[in-house]
Amino acid sequence: MADPLLTVTLAILFGMVAQLFAERLRVPAIVLMLGVGVGLGSEGLRWIDPDALGGSLFGVVGLAVSVVLFEGAMALDVRRLRERGPMVSRLVLWGGLLSVIGGTLVSWWLLGFSWQVSLLFGTLVMVTGPTVIRPLLRRIPIRRGAHDVLEAEGIFIDALGTVCVVVALRIATSTGERIRLGDTLEMLLIQAGTGLLVGATVAVMLIWALRRGDLVPPKLASPFLLAVVLASWTVSNALAPESGVVAVIIAGLIVGNARLPTRKALLDFKEQLTPMLLGMLFVLLSADVELTDVLQLGWGGVLVVLVLMLVVRPLAVFLTTRGGLLTLGERAFIAWMGPRGIVAAAMATLAALELEAIGAWEADALRAMVFLVIASTVVVQGLLAGPISRLLGVRRAQPRGYVILGANALGRLVARALRAAGEPVVLVDEDDAAVRAAEASGLQVIYGESLSERTLARTQPEVRAAYVGLTADAQKNLLWAERVGRAVPQMRRVVAAERAGETSDPLKTAREGGATVLFGGPRRLSKWVERAERGEIGLHFCRLERPGHDSLPLGDEAEGLAPLMVWREGRMSLIDDHWRPQRGDMAAFLYDRACEEDPTGWLLAHGWSRLSALPPALAAHSAVS
Repeated sequence: MADPLLTVTLAILFGMVAQLFAERLRVPAIVLMLGVGVGLGSEGLRWIDPDALGGSLFGVVGLAVSVVLFEGAMALDVRRLRERGPMVSRLVLWGGLLSVIGGTLVSWWLLGFSWQVSLLFGTLVMVTGPTVIRPLLRRIPIRRGAHDVLEAEGIFIDALGTVCVVVALRIATSTGERIRLGDTLEMLLIQAGTGLLVGATVAVMLIWALRRGDLVPPKLASPFLLAVVLASWTVSNALAPESGVVAVIIAGLIVGNARLPTRKALLDFKEQLTPMLLGMLFVLLSADVELTDVLQLGWGGVLVVLVLMLVVRPLAVFLTTRGGLLTLGERAFIAWMGPRGIVAAAMATLAALELEAIGAWEADALRAMVFLVIASTVVVQGLLAGPISRLLGVRRAQPRGYVILGANALGRLVARALRAAGEPVVLVDEDDAAVRAAEASGLQVIYGESLSERTLARTQPEVRAAYVGLTADAQKNLLWAERVGRAVPQMRRVVAAERAGETSDPLKTAREGGATVLFGGPRRLSKWVERAERGEIGLHFCRLERPGHDSLPLGDEAEGLAPLMVWREGRMSLIDDHWRPQRGDMAAFLYDRACEEDPTGWLLAHGWSRLSALPPALAAHSAVS
């Protein structure tokens, strides 16, 4: 097919289809995307023809890569890297240098490349990249130290690797022209300096604009950010070839670590866009690979991959990560995890085109070899990452338990109910009386200021399932949720919201802060806390027999009820505003014993039946009512 528009749209479509199947099969999506690209490309059904894009191929790929790298850099929390910063620097700089040397020597020795093209190959395979590392880390919960090092390495090595590739490409294509060391260093400085300058300038402008709500309305913040990222990539590349990678990574790091009110919405937008772009990139570039070129590499190509995976990568990691901050198992896992990503594929395509232009015989072999490295490392290391993480003992404990802000009587009641359900619970409060009352009830309490970094660290966020704001002050609950969200962006946050006296929509306000609302919706929060202090709040267990649109108790007619927990398919979860009752749900409701009308009567009238004999999963809760 020679239609460029059809090629791009099919690459997007089948890239997403591959990811859907990968999700169901629980395998790394990149494995299927590479297979789909080859199957639909020049060696398969020929439905996707990258040649149809002509000279625009690298431009399309570059713009998509800019968004992916910006999103990866934006999601990286540099505060978590303060302790491991020197280690990451060594891994990127010295580990990258060792990878270049190893890749250069092995391709020169086993494939017979010229030393110039061998150097180019070494720089191409030094990068790992967030495009493959981050999806794998989402699937495999490893300890925070190894996770942070791998993620940071993937971001920074892409910037360094791209600059090195351009220099190596200049050397490889300079036929008969002598390249001086001074010229090489000057090229490096120009590229890196241009990227740093453009990236920092763009970041400062973005932060200034996004903090002014009157200048960039929240609904336009994400599209505006996307437009600026694409423009910064293009402008930086126009000033210095391939400096755009550095520019978007620097801009993403600065913007992502600034305290922007719209940060969560911006990240959500980018994370929704990234899978589509990644699918298109991997399908498009793998469709351009000739399998005959890969097969012609023979055993030499296989040996190159094995040496890179089993010798060069482990050597680079173990020499640069000494210092005691990581365990031996964590270092071994990092050494195993060296999959190459889309930046290597994109730069290999550019390098092959440049080498073809000067008639270098290694052009097709270089692209095929880089593709073989990408495919082999992604498939082998990606599929075995889970078993190896268990073998090395680096898996993070599955998040369990809740952290509740508010040791008041209502918070203590909810904490006891959660603990009876088998969930670890920690209360946080700065009120002496509330802390003493919670400790007298046998609950674990952290005494400290709710918004301080030290208090948050003491709650051990890496092992928690959710954070709950349950003070009588709805605004304080929201501030707590926002503070947790800045420190742990993916953490579930649930807040109790005040219904009375609100001047804005409490549901909308909570969602803008990345939180959901406890009890299925806002309540007269101060009233519930007061009634709990007087011992007037009980617990009621029901099963939904006749679901309807009014099965969720909201509004004045059900003010004496607050749905707390639900059991569905054997799993318990806190009830928030996303919950929609289904037949068979077993739920625990807080109810106000002092309410004029019996609140349990509302439940019976709306499809709920009281459980006469509690199932074992619920029986323990009778003690907290």
